[in-house]
Amino acid sequence: MSAPTIYIFHGDDTFAIQKQISGMAKRLDAQGMAELNTTRLDGRSVTPAEVRNACAAMPFLAERRLVVLTHPLARIKSAAQRKEFLAALEAVPESTALVLSFASPLDDIGLPWKRHGLRKPKKDHWLVAWAKKNPQKVYLKGFLLPGGQEMAGWIREYAAASGGEISPQGANLLAHLVGRDTRTAANEVDKLLAYVNYRRAVDEDDVTLVATDNTVASVFDLVDALGQRQGTRALQLLSQLLEEEDALRIFGMVVRQFRLLLLGREALDEGGQVASRLRIHPFVARKITAQARYFDQTTLENIYRRLAEIDEAIKTGEIEAAVALHTLTAALCQ
Repeated sequence: MSAPTIYIFHGDDTFAIQKQISGMAKRLDAQGMAELNTTRLDGRSVTPAEVRNACAAMPFLAERRLVVLTHPLARIKSAAQRKEFLAALEAVPESTALVLSFASPLDDIGLPWKRHGLRKPKKDHWLVAWAKKNPQKVYLKGFLLPGGQEMAGWIREYAAASGGEISPQGANLLAHLVGRDTRTAANEVDKLLAYVNYRRAVDEDDVTLVATDNTVASVFDLVDALGQRQGTRALQLLSQLLEEEDALRIFGMVVRQFRLLLLGREALDEGGQVASRLRIHPFVARKITAQARYFDQTTLENIYRRLAEIDEAIKTGEIEAAVALHTLTAALCQ
């Protein structure tokens, strides 16, 4: 069975799509001829005829050549243009792998609906319908950004594939920092693995210290304001955070911060060193020590218990994360 000649990649994970295409180019580069056998076209400026001509060119010292067409349907508006475009696809020879890259929200041809909680479309996009009628010729794949807990798993898998390791706790924190942005996550993992020199697993403290995210500093400022009972400033900081970040992500970081404060307060009360007791970086320990002095042990235990109740209420749909954060902030500053 011969390999497909048309590869249709679509979805909201543009990083994964570009990585897939790079992998194809690498596999076609058996004799170091990838550049000579790769043509990149932009559908916003080329015609179906130009796509056909690019695909018809013979590979140079290789079995196949690669043609990558981004924004494939940008100039396909009428039924006649569709017909011409499909005719160009039909004419792609076995010596060419043509990739139609829909790596842009503007190019969406219909993401798999179940993963996004959408209603099933009444019918497929015309290109998808054509692809399904030609399974031997066409390889169709959707690339979706990981959601929820999937992101932490994605981060650990990427770290392992890169020759390193990140702890579950570190992966969870980084997932909170980057949201669903796989490109940013990959960049941060690369940076973190270099930071530990690939000699040990990246942990939470490494992520807090190294990962680039202004949200971390803002959450520290928010907790500072809460500890000093500066209600107006705390609400202002919270409002700024909510304008820039997802409420659930902020809530998760607030929970983690108060967990560290609770452990840090215990260490201080027992005369221990926060850095050694919590096994965190001295930089992080200094911040935790300074903030822990704003609270006594009982207050922190009550706050943490309240956070657990809020977490349950959010998960069961009783309250929205943003509303819960505002209510908690106001209560702590009274």
